[in-house]
Amino acid sequence: MEFPLAAAQATQFEAVESTGSTNTDLIAKAAGLPSFSVLAAGEQVSGRGRSGRSWEAPAETSMIASVLLRPAGIAPTQFSWLPLIAGL
Repeated sequence: MEFPLAAAQATQFEAVESTGSTNTDLIAKAAGLPSFSVLAAGEQVSGRGRSGRSWEAPAETSMIASVLLRPAGIAPTQFSWLPLIAGL
């Protein structure tokens, strides 16, 4: 999977064929990543959605991505609405 336009916009961009969860993988790497790092996957087999619901995306049915944001001066707790806005 190659996404040259997306990779050019992100501070760091990684695309993998399959993952358990893009969020889990990105969080595990977050300490060493800059803000606006993106992890994309063609398949997700054990993700977790809102309210703890399971979130799976079989291969070639979806584009899954997680974005690491670290906005200066804003508490992370103030971003609970961000996934809803991004989905639009």
